[in-house]
Amino acid sequence: MERGMTNGLAADVLICGAGATGLTLAIDVARRGISFRLIEKLDDPFRGSRNEGIQPRTQEVFEDLGILDRIVAAGGFYPKQREYQDDGSFIETDVVEAEPAAPTRWDTQ
Repeated sequence: MERGMTNGLAADVLICGAGATGLTLAIDVARRGISFRLIEKLDDPFRGSRNEGIQPRTQEVFEDLGILDRIVAAGGFYPKQREYQDDGSFIETDVVEAEPAAPTRWDTQ
């Protein structure tokens, strides 16, 4: 059992969902010495992706946790979309067209 997590019913914080957000919150809450209970309705981990990248605010949280450099190093570009033709050939295109966003200090990461 991780520091801060409780087996009992009493906790300072209840975290619903053991996905990326819930687990990140649990890490941060545990770092601060706050007791928490983490609950998840699924029996197994979600098999797939629910996002298309790491947003600037998420990068700020990862930097605070001391893991941003490792995540950026392990990352890559979003894969291309593949569309198959009747003859078996295919065309690869970007899933979304890149649109410039307002610059942040994380844009150079």
